[in-house]
Amino acid sequence: MAGKKSYYLKRVLATPGERIAFRQGQLFINGNRQEEPYLQFTGQWNMPPLFLEQHEYFVGGDNRRVPIDQHVLGVVQREDMIGGLLF
Repeated sequence: MAGKKSYYLKRVLATPGERIAFRQGQLFINGNRQEEPYLQFTGQWNMPPLFLEQHEYFVGGDNRRVPIDQHVLGVVQREDMIGGLLF
């Protein structure tokens, strides 16, 4: 349908200039494992390292029980983001 927009509530996991990866459900930024105390379940997500260019952000949800290929996540351009910090 023309003009229809979708909005998603996602967490910014990595910012421009960072390299993000998932191994066995663990988030790695620039090769360093990240603590994610907000997660109840880390799941088994796996994703090879991805370098973010200028104005690119990597977003993902907190429901990691769902396989990574069934999630809406990934690289988002800054100009496509709206909203702000909730916490």
